Amino acid sequence: VSTTLENGNQLLQKDVQAGQNLALATETLRNFGELKYWLSDLEVSWQNESEEMAEETRDKLEVLLKQLEGIATSEDIAAMRENIFTLYDVSIEAVDAYVDENRVLGNSLIAKGRINIETVQTILLKISEQLRAESEAIKQQTVTSAIQSAGEAQKAVSEANGAVSEMTLAVNATSDAVATSKQSVAAAQRAGTVSIAMLAISILIAIILTWFVVHSVTAPLIAMTSSMGLL
Repeated sequence: VSTTLENGNQLLQKDVQAGQNLALATETLRNFGELKYWLSDLEVSWQNESEEMAEETRDKLEVLLKQLEGIATSEDIAAMRENIFTLYDVSIEAVDAYVDENRVLGNSLIAKGRINIETVQTILLKISEQLRAESEAIKQQTVTSAIQSAGEAQKAVSEANGAVSEMTLAVNATSDAVATSKQSVAAAQRAGTVSIAMLAISILIAIILTWFVVHSVTAPLIAMTSSMGLL
């Protein structure tokens, strides 16, 4: 039972870790969506605030990618990092082109940026699905382990109840033996008392019989002695 419980605790820890990994991948995907928003807004509004927010979001993504390094493959991390920075640079170049009224170049750069977007989203969705499948598998293992633990615990309780019943029977048998022993001791005590009484009576009877025998012998001798004396 203890081994099963230990395995269950390990599965719970793995489940928590899988949930955290999935949350990290989801947070990365959400921040990438924010980056796309601010870059799109920058391409339309040309505002410095949008550029600042896009740069800040890009830096957040870099931090998140470092955290994902122990979860996703190094190839996926490198590909996402390259495409994110390329997307940011291409969007800035596209804004500069629009500012210079070179819409052809701007549109070409935007189209190139869409490829970067699709690449990053595809990788992030793949990682999220893998982590979700892993989390579901661990949850299933946890449920199975919990069911097994419950069954083994029930078996242990049944065995404990059986042991208690056997102990109860043993205690009852011991009590019966003690009661029998007490009865035997009482009977022996009664027998001893009777024996002593019988012995006392026997001695008394022997004394009485001895007195009668001695008296029956001595009385005639005394009478005969007296007669002899008279003669």
